[in-house]
Amino acid sequence: MKVGIVTDAFPPEVGGIQTFADQFVTRLSETPEVDQVDVLAFTPGDDEEHQNLSIQRVDTDNTPKKLLVGLLWARRHSFDIIHSLTLYQSGLVAALAGGLDDSINTFSTVYGLDALSLADHPVLGPVHRYMFSNLDEILFFSDSTREKTHDKYEMEFTSRRIYPGAPWFDETETDGSGPISNFTVPEEDFVVLTVARLVKRKGIDDLVEAVSSMSNVTLLVAGDGEERRALEQQVPPEAEDRVKFLGQVPHGQLPDLYERSDVFCLPSVYLRDQGDIEGLGLVFLEAQKFGLPVIGTRSGGIPEALADGRTGFLVNERSPDEIQRRIAELRDQREKYQEFSENALSFAEEQFSWDNCIAEHIDAYES
Repeated sequence: MKVGIVTDAFPPEVGGIQTFADQFVTRLSETPEVDQVDVLAFTPGDDEEHQNLSIQRVDTDNTPKKLLVGLLWARRHSFDIIHSLTLYQSGLVAALAGGLDDSINTFSTVYGLDALSLADHPVLGPVHRYMFSNLDEILFFSDSTREKTHDKYEMEFTSRRIYPGAPWFDETETDGSGPISNFTVPEEDFVVLTVARLVKRKGIDDLVEAVSSMSNVTLLVAGDGEERRALEQQVPPEAEDRVKFLGQVPHGQLPDLYERSDVFCLPSVYLRDQGDIEGLGLVFLEAQKFGLPVIGTRSGGIPEALADGRTGFLVNERSPDEIQRRIAELRDQREKYQEFSENALSFAEEQFSWDNCIAEHIDAYES
């Protein structure tokens, strides 16, 4: 089986989707059912050649150029499968290529925001409907996003949910150097970590409010974005030494943060007017692989990314008091904390294994 992967999100760009794409194509290329994986990534960077895996990068944001390059790429390689890892614009490449050659089976992965936020757009809404109608199958990260997308577009199309594999870290990435080695946390403090783009949807303002009035609790905020300045200004003077903004942390340094933390929290919110929702939350899987209990909101696919009452807690959106109560519960009840920590590791490895993720993709390709 020869598989073409086309995507608008891929390293060296950083983010959860980029990490998934990189690790997915690596695992896919190692699968016996797949003879070759060729990646077309619309990102900056150099081309790469590995065993059974070729990566071509084209640095452009121009839609007509992407379509032209993508269709020529598809024609040149004679793929059995073309799978877009981002719906727009790469999904349009897959849909058009399948329309020109009906021997190609075409797929696109949907995370959340990429489909819902554009449903009512006068131009891109119809483009998305075209893709849903003409791709052979749409693959969703969560049941929540799958159901919301079907409801929003009010149309029938073939789809299934395939959970991603939990992100892993290569030993060569984890050198322990860099800016995160330059801060200290009081030894007696309970450390709460969040890793996120600092945008409104992530709800970090609720987390800052929850932690700012707690004693012996330090909050580490890894990430950057348009809300950073407002969040820094939100921290009261008496809490400034316990709420630390670390900026964008390289992927290879995240293990150091997870190992220095006690709990992970991401209280995302659903911005309904923008269709902006957490599709699943890959960072929840990442944190649980390090044995961290997690706290998340009942928003989007987050309830599928943790086991409420076993690996962490679900709280309501916009509920800093509830976040504070759950952090205190995990801090003060050590037996419960230890139980949740052990459950978190097994949950991430079993529910979000890469073996399952790849096997389900192969099943989709072959069916």
